[in-house]
Amino acid sequence: ENSYLKDKVYVPKLYPQYCSKRILTAEWCDGIKVNDQEKIKQMGFNFKDIMHTVVSLFGYQIFVTGVVHCDPHPGNLLVRQKPGTSGRNNYELVFLDHGLYIEEPARFRKQYSQFWTAMLLRDMETLNKIGYEWGVRDIDFFASLQLIKPFNSQKGVIDTKKLSRKDIVRMQLDAKKRVQKVLGHTRTIPRHL
Repeated sequence: ENSYLKDKVYVPKLYPQYCSKRILTAEWCDGIKVNDQEKIKQMGFNFKDIMHTVVSLFGYQIFVTGVVHCDPHPGNLLVRQKPGTSGRNNYELVFLDHGLYIEEPARFRKQYSQFWTAMLLRDMETLNKIGYEWGVRDIDFFASLQLIKPFNSQKGVIDTKKLSRKDIVRMQLDAKKRVQKVLGHTRTIPRHL
């Protein structure tokens, strides 16, 4: 159990008597969508602190427990003042919609952890080894998809702020071709991704 998350994340209680195989009925929780920076600042909270909690929450699921929420859009993550408190650091992240989870096998979780470490260290040997096992041949592009930023094995993460508009358009067109190539091999890519 993660004591940091226990203090910062709230999961609404379920009402089993009103739940079925297709419906989860949970308590109502008010809050602000996690991506509404302006309203979060108006509440007196530090947006960076909240994003740290979001990253910690999903990192804990992906890399520690292996039980991962499959619908993590901003509407399912609300920010509110922790009940019974006041002050800048007393926010609470309300985590909604627990109808779909995936359980990662331990082997995949270990490989995925190694993959992320290798991306950050630009350890191409490990990236290629894991990628090959997963059926991924375009490691730079696959790493870009994981990071949601352009990645190059020689340069690491590419700062798009330093690129010209022409370079960005070229990268976008190249990405479209590369996605089509990656999607051609989906049978070998772990379904947990």
